[in-house]
Amino acid sequence: MNYSFTSHKTDDRSNVDLALYECGEEQYRPNYHVGPAARDYYLIHYIDSGKGKFITKNRTYEVSKGDGFVIYPGEVVSYGVEEDDPWHCYWVGFHGLNTLQYLEQCGLNDENRLFHFDDDGLLIDNMSAIIQSSSNYSVPYIKSLGLLYIFFSLLTEQHNKNNKNSTNLSKENMHVLQAVQYIQHQYMHDFQISELADRLGFNRSYFCSIFKKHMKVSPKQYLMNIRISRACELMKHSDLNISEIARSTGFNDPLYFSKIFKKLRSHSPHVYKSQELWKQEDRLLDKTR
Repeated sequence: MNYSFTSHKTDDRSNVDLALYECGEEQYRPNYHVGPAARDYYLIHYIDSGKGKFITKNRTYEVSKGDGFVIYPGEVVSYGVEEDDPWHCYWVGFHGLNTLQYLEQCGLNDENRLFHFDDDGLLIDNMSAIIQSSSNYSVPYIKSLGLLYIFFSLLTEQHNKNNKNSTNLSKENMHVLQAVQYIQHQYMHDFQISELADRLGFNRSYFCSIFKKHMKVSPKQYLMNIRISRACELMKHSDLNISEIARSTGFNDPLYFSKIFKKLRSHSPHVYKSQELWKQEDRLLDKTR
């Protein structure tokens, strides 16, 4: 079996927009199968040649040249090839805060795991470049990451080309992306979700509905996730006390900060900081890689 693989270790996947986790190229043996198994990151395969099947809990997909499929974290799946025409495929694994948003822009979600790319040479050139860049440790990681963004751009353009309602979908995506970027840059300020909706020209109810549609969480929950993730980073990398960390992450009330922190991290901020519990999280994350 011809096989090429590169892995990247990212210290904190909860605090980055998008990160490359692994990538590779493979010529499968006849009748070769993978799984059932689960991973803790997102994974996209693209088929250059051959025929096979991708099997999720609810559905079996026939996958051949020009097709690709996405696997979600924690999802038990299996896939494999036929005896007379095995796959040659490329793959990229990734994670990050906005992964679901990027997948949605490509038309990929729980209901639609498969895509087809018309100009396979264009996508293969991109994925090959990601692999080559990642395997050359003299090349800065930012180049591989940039190529990953181009990968998503190519899939999004293909999806928009195929989707008759792409104009409306793209507008929704654009507004949600604007909201995500605003939250990521302004989380340290005290603002209400209704104020963010006003900035985008929507009433609160409609804004919350399109945000949750694309991000799978409400804007308020997303904001809290960002704030608490940033608070953990400050505990890890600064000497600020709990009250200072609360104010630095958009909480004017330290008691409310403690309540939200404990809800999301299962420990109070004081315990998390004093016992350096992020070290346990890092060790658990390393074991899954």
